[in-house]
Amino acid sequence: MSERQTAGTGKGQQAAIGGALDRRAFLVSGAFALTALAGTRWLVATAAAAPADTDAFRTLSAFLTGAPGLDAEIAARAFGQLTELDASFPEKAGVLASAVATSDAPSMDDFLAHPASSDLALRTTAVTVVSAWYLGYTGTPIALRAEDDTGFVTFTGALQFEPTMDATLRPTYARAGLNYWVEPPPFVTPPPMPEGIRSWGRASPQGVGAIPQAPATMPEDPPAEPPATEP
Repeated sequence: MSERQTAGTGKGQQAAIGGALDRRAFLVSGAFALTALAGTRWLVATAAAAPADTDAFRTLSAFLTGAPGLDAEIAARAFGQLTELDASFPEKAGVLASAVATSDAPSMDDFLAHPASSDLALRTTAVTVVSAWYLGYTGTPIALRAEDDTGFVTFTGALQFEPTMDATLRPTYARAGLNYWVEPPPFVTPPPMPEGIRSWGRASPQGVGAIPQAPATMPEDPPAEPPATEP
């Protein structure tokens, strides 16, 4: 095949994935990739996962979570760690992808209403995949243990934070930089505020007056005691 033909074929495949190829066909192709590779020996490191494997897993993950555009690097990491925990995971994921494709379900909610989803093994695999994306780790944490089987997947990409991002933020992260909280949330209409309300210290307005029974001036520090001398 010539380079021109190869390039044309590549563009055609990209167009198919982008629009012409529907979700069912994409899941079918992913199912075949996962099932075919399930019988081979797996190198579970992220770098060792073949692009076809992680792409199929990412497609399945997007369907299960309802989140399009999942990060390919995170998908490769999650897939590798889930395979490390369970060597049969690629086969299980392939079976799930096949069941989803056969059901013709356009969404995860529709698949859950389909008789095929009543299979406990399929549901367990689906929960395993969704948990990795929402929690940001694989395995099971054990309290008060220095070691367990958990593996890091992602923090900033964990889906658990997305539903409330309009009102909350990821732990340890400032939404809009230092002192972001001085501005009210976009869904709150604050009452009129006194001038200088954002100021600190002596420049801050006394919105509620003086504290009852508080001294007018700050007391001075007591004098330091002289150092003890030896007799």
